[in-house]
Parts: sequence; structure tokens; C-alpha cells
Amino acid sequence: MAKMYTMSDLQRVVMEAETPPPCDHTMQIKVNKAENGISRGDWKVDGKYINGSGIIH
Repeated sequence: MAKMYTMSDLQRVVMEAETPPPCDHTMQIKVNKAENGISRGDWKVDGKYINGSGIIH
């Protein structure tokens, strides 16, 4: 089973003191802020996530 990340874990990801969750690597997400129960990041959408109608999954 994959590790469950807490807000504290995500704050350490932002500070590069914790390894990001596997989904962040798969989806190429870079978390850059985590506080008050919300995390924010950058996601450059790879073409593999766009369906035939041009919508991101």
C-alpha cells in the first residue's frame, strides 16, 4: 500500500525534504505550496492526459 501523505508531509515536499507522492511523478506535478489544508502546484499537461475531445482527464 502506498504511503498516505499528511499536510505536514506535503509541506516537506515543498521544502524538498520529503519525496513527492508517486502520482506527482507520474503526472509531472511540482508542489510549490501547502498550507491550511490546501496544496498548490504546477502541472505542465502532457499530451497523454488529453482525450480525443481535447479535454484533460
